[in-house]
Amino acid sequence: MGKFNLSKKALNNNLAICILYHNNKIDLSNLVKSLNNKQIKILVILDGLKKIKNQKKILYLNKNIIIKPLKKSGISFCRNYGIKYCIYNRIKLLIFIDSDVVAEKNVIENHIKYHNKYKNIPVLAGGVIPTFFRKDVNIFTKLDGMLSWLGHIPENKEKIISEPYHLATINMSIKIDIIRKFQITFDENLKTGEDIKFCKDIRNKGFSILKIPKTNVLHFDRENFKEVFHHQTMWGIHQFYTAYKFNFMKLGKFFNLIFIFLYPVFVPILAILITVISIYPWVNKSIFYIRYIILVYIVVMIKSFYTYIECFKDLQKS
Repeated sequence: MGKFNLSKKALNNNLAICILYHNNKIDLSNLVKSLNNKQIKILVILDGLKKIKNQKKILYLNKNIIIKPLKKSGISFCRNYGIKYCIYNRIKLLIFIDSDVVAEKNVIENHIKYHNKYKNIPVLAGGVIPTFFRKDVNIFTKLDGMLSWLGHIPENKEKIISEPYHLATINMSIKIDIIRKFQITFDENLKTGEDIKFCKDIRNKGFSILKIPKTNVLHFDRENFKEVFHHQTMWGIHQFYTAYKFNFMKLGKFFNLIFIFLYPVFVPILAILITVISIYPWVNKSIFYIRYIILVYIVVMIKSFYTYIECFKDLQKS
C-alpha cells in the first residue's frame, strides 16, 4: 500500500472524511472548523434528512464539503455508502467522524501518520473525551458518558484492541483497499452496535485493530432523561446480538432457548460485574464518580431487561 502524505494534491486524491448526519438540531460548524483543513473532501451523509442546519454557513467554511441526502436507511447503510463512495472515487483512506463531536488538534494528521506506520492494520481509531468531565453538565450527561465510552478513553501510546473490546466509528479510519479486497462491510441489519460487529469481522479476517494516541475528539453526551434512556435501551436491544448471539451463531434457536432460561438467573451478578467494569476507569480518575454506582447499576439492569426481551423477538423471527 502506498504511503499517504499531507500535500494538497495527495489529500484531495487519497483521503476523505465521512460524517453521518441524522439529527437536524446539530450544527456542524464547530466540527468543520476543528478539522482545520479546507483541502480534504468531507462527505456529509444525511440519513432521512434533506439538508443540514446552517447549510450555507457550513459550505462557506469548506468548499470541499459534499452533502448527500439519502432515504432513512440506518447507520450501517450510510457508512457503507461512504465506503462505496471512496471505492468509486479511488480514495485510499476514509475517516469516520460523528456529527456530535469536535476534533482536537492534528486528528487528521495522526490518523495518516499511524496508517503509514502500520500498513497491514486496516482499522485505527482515536480516543473519545466525554463532556461529563466538565463540572457544568447534569447527572444524565454524566451517566450517559460513563456508560458509553468505556474502552475509548484516550491512550498515551498505540494499543492493539483485543476481544471483547472494539473501536468506535465516532473517530475511526479505514484503509479502503483492504476493506474492498476482503469485502468487509457494516451489518445493515443492526440499528446500533454496527461498529462492534465490524470489528469482529475485521478480526475474523485475520487482522488487528489499533487504538492510537493524541487523536481525540470531544463528544457532546446526551443531556436529558429521554435521550439517555433511549440510547441505553437501544444498546440493551442490540447487546443481545453483539455481546451474545454473534458468538454462538452455530447454535441457532437452541442458543435462544438456553438464553431465555439461564439469563435471568445470572443477570443480577452479571449486572454487578458490568457496573464495576463500567465505573472503574472513571473512579480511577476521580473517587467522586463512585456516587453514581447505584444509578449505573439500575441502568445496566434496564438494558439487561431489553436484552432479554430481544431474545424472545429474535426467536419469533427465526
